[in-house]
Formats: sequence, C-alpha cells, structure tokens
Amino acid sequence: EGSYIESLFEKIYYSGKSIKNKSIFTDQVFHLYTDKKDEKKQIIFKPNYDVLVVTKNGKTYKGIWDYLPEYQGITIEFNNNITTYEHSFLNETIFALKLANSNKIDLYINEVRFKKLVNKVLNQASLKEYLDSLNSLAKNTSDVYLDTQEQLPNENDSSDDESQKENPFDEGIVYGFIVFIFFFLIIAIIYN
Repeated sequence: EGSYIESLFEKIYYSGKSIKNKSIFTDQVFHLYTDKKDEKKQIIFKPNYDVLVVTKNGKTYKGIWDYLPEYQGITIEFNNNITTYEHSFLNETIFALKLANSNKIDLYINEVRFKKLVNKVLNQASLKEYLDSLNSLAKNTSDVYLDTQEQLPNENDSSDDESQKENPFDEGIVYGFIVFIFFFLIIAIIYN
C-alpha cells in the first residue's frame, strides 16, 4: 500500500495546489488516514501557527507549525521535538505530507469535504477510487501538456524557413489596416 501511495503522489504532485496557499489547510479538520485504530487522530493547523492534534480518546496536544518556503514543506513542533515534512500533495480534500528524507507519507483527509465530493464514506476502497481519479485527471492534464509541447516550435531548431516564423508586428499592421478600411466604409455609408 505504501509504495502505491508514494508513486501516486509523485505522479499527481503538479496537479495539486501550492502549500503557500495556507488558507486551503488552515482552520480545517484533517483526519490522519490509517488502518490502525490506536493511531486515529485529527490535526488542525491554525493560521497563527498553532497546531492541534486530537487523539482517539479526545486528548488534545498543542504545538506549533511553520512553513519552510525554501524546503517546500513545514515543521511541526511538540514538546521541543521538531519534525520536518516535505509537501507531497495538497487540495481541498487531501493534505499529504512526506516525512523529510524518508518515503513515509502521512495522509490527512478532510472527511467532510471528502464525503461531499465523493458522496461515499471514507474507507480504503473509496479513497483508492478518489486517488485513482486524481491520477487520471493528472495524466489527462499531462497528455494535453505533452500534445501542446509537441506543437510548439523547438527553439533550438535551426531551420531558416521564414514562412514558418510568425511576425506579430506584420500581423498587427494587417489588423490595423482592416480596422481602418472598416471604419472608412462605415463613414462612407453614413454620409451617403
């Protein structure tokens, strides 16, 4: 399961949102997705850089988080222990954080948004279906990008065929001339 998640987030990374947009993940309740009931917890990132972790038995821990722009990640500090995460994926429903210098990804899910979006209860099957849909969307987006790239001229192409090069200045003169003629025709019609 872990390698599936890791490879998937590598594929869909660029279709997510930037971690710089803190409003997407602050003041939201995210649940740590895990199969282990003892590890179930919720995390809330506050805009004032407080972080709250609520455990299964209701015990709440308060820490601080900080955004690291140079690392494209965040740190979370509890009891003088600092953990650094790299941004792996972020959208309105999922916040995936990769433990720094590791392949371990903590997957946080906004269950309220997930249920509204997917119209299903959060479980392993519905999560896999949702992640696969993100992967398909990312693949389709990259296919469009690749198609566009194939149509773009290669800047290293040393072809001297002037008919393939566009000159926007000449095009502007043509449009200006057409507008001038059109304006002249309207004036002629009005005065006749």
